[in-house]
Amino acid sequence: METPKTAALYLRAPQNVDNESEALCAQAVALQNYCLKHNIKIAEVFYERRTESAQNQPCRTNLCKNIFNRKLKVDLLLFTQPEVFSETLPDALHLHFILAKFGVTTKAILKPKIIFESLSTHQLC
Repeated sequence: METPKTAALYLRAPQNVDNESEALCAQAVALQNYCLKHNIKIAEVFYERRTESAQNQPCRTNLCKNIFNRKLKVDLLLFTQPEVFSETLPDALHLHFILAKFGVTTKAILKPKIIFESLSTHQLC
């Protein structure tokens, strides 16, 4: 029997959402249900509060530092949609490739056609 994977969950309300608490709650439920369905153990949940700048994501920075310093050992970093993880594609890809070096697969669960893990086998020029 395969060992269950362990995941960190990352939640952040996009800038265009009116009710931040409701958006975070909906993301938490979706991610928890996904983990239950796929037998994924949740190591930690990271809630990013809305900031003035979309690029200022201290909780995500903290999450990545914990992975880099091996304080947080996970196989997956799950979020609902790519724009939750990052509002810009270059930033998302940059973090994806860095996290992949630490054995962490990033995945947006609500947009299955956009799976970062499939990018890890390709080289960008």
